[in-house]
Amino acid sequence: MQYRSLAKCLLSIMAGLGLCAAASALDFGGLKEKAGSVVAENGGSSLLGIGNSLYSVFKGNEIATQSAKGLMTQLKEGQYGKVFDYYDKIQGLDLSPDQLSAWNDAKGAISSYVLEEGFSFDKALEGLAAKASEALQSGDTSAATRYLGKLKSAATLTDSQSTLLSQIQAHVQPLLGGS
Repeated sequence: MQYRSLAKCLLSIMAGLGLCAAASALDFGGLKEKAGSVVAENGGSSLLGIGNSLYSVFKGNEIATQSAKGLMTQLKEGQYGKVFDYYDKIQGLDLSPDQLSAWNDAKGAISSYVLEEGFSFDKALEGLAAKASEALQSGDTSAATRYLGKLKSAATLTDSQSTLLSQIQAHVQPLLGGS
């Protein structure tokens, strides 16, 4: 940008500095920090994106929307066993082809998240857990079933962990049609 006088140049610089100072003085009530915290607490932007995607595609299907909200709440609260109650509710609905496709895409990623967050495997099983998680995320049901089975038989699990792993296994296969 060219200025015809030094005065106009200085005025432009001062105006720019004033705007920067005013913008940095605004607090916005800590919203930026809160948003970053919510994303981090919920497994990052990927999980947040899954929730938003489900809300969007389930729009107009109130039961599916409420089930997706309940599912995401349970994830946020770390109530991983209850997540699968919502899987069963959604599975029992008459979903449109778009809703069914979005659900099948989302449930592998959600199951992977539950596996990663709901368990702490010893060093010897971390690689197997990572492979199971990767297979769930990519929709490779055959590999996911195989790795989950190996984890279940190899790991020393509490009763609640064994139940949770069984729930993940039971929901690996994609839905082929609404109930």
